[in-house]
Amino acid sequence: QSKAITDTVKSLEAECLRDKKAKRALVVMDYKLKWEERRSRELTTQHYGKRGITWHGCLVIYFDYVDTATGGYADRKHIYMDQIVKQDNKQDVEMVASLLEAFLCQLHIQFSNIKEVILQSDNAACYSSSELLLWIMILNSS
Repeated sequence: QSKAITDTVKSLEAECLRDKKAKRALVVMDYKLKWEERRSRELTTQHYGKRGITWHGCLVIYFDYVDTATGGYADRKHIYMDQIVKQDNKQDVEMVASLLEAFLCQLHIQFSNIKEVILQSDNAACYSSSELLLWIMILNSS
């Protein structure tokens, strides 16, 4: 997994240098521990399946081209977008698809030059489902 991310980042950097702008980004998605008020927190070993506010994050890695007198370079950028789900506690395919759609809309608003993303996540069932692939195809067509 680490090698794949490294290779992808190198590819993004080479594309940025070649095209003198970023068109693609790597997005690493993951659920975080559920957040609870301090007075109701549990020990780490007791956190499995707990209630609380669902916290999902997307790390966006891309390159900006910086033009200099000597030619230019690709400046690596990391942007982290948090998503907080207050009412629903589920971490299923439908929730991931909804969070992904909201994330992509926000990404398009903030970074209109990014036209394509490469998604990377862990092997949790909500990310590795064939149903999520269908949702991604639907999102891609809209």
